[in-house]
Amino acid sequence: MTGIPAMNPAEPIVTPIGVEPATIEDIKEIRGVNFKKSKEALEKMHKNVAEARNLARKNGRKKAAKRSSEMAQFAIGDFVLYADVWAHRRSKLRVKGCGPARVVDTSSNWIFVVENLLTGERREAHASRLKFFADAELGISEDLLA
Repeated sequence: MTGIPAMNPAEPIVTPIGVEPATIEDIKEIRGVNFKKSKEALEKMHKNVAEARNLARKNGRKKAAKRSSEMAQFAIGDFVLYADVWAHRRSKLRVKGCGPARVVDTSSNWIFVVENLLTGERREAHASRLKFFADAELGISEDLLA
């Protein structure tokens, strides 16, 4: 069907002239050498994979360290905008920027009491929810601050 001549069942047994049959010791030696080569290749592969994994972990930690910014330290009297969380739809929350406000007191290192300059309302806000603002960006005039 393939055009290849059929094999003689006796061919694998009969060795051609000039080829010596292998002994069991030779086969064990060849197998031992092959196992040793396979073991070395496998150890090398595992070492490369471990190095790549450690490098990826190290790069991930660097990226995470860059991504997380340090919280700003606010002082009493600083002008800020604060984020107010309000329910948008059922389980969704939305952050709305409110202000201008002034830091009037501190509850802890990260929690500040801010006073809205327009309404006079006081509330506590975490440092991650506060932003410094510049007067020029928001058009704050002296009469608002008085």
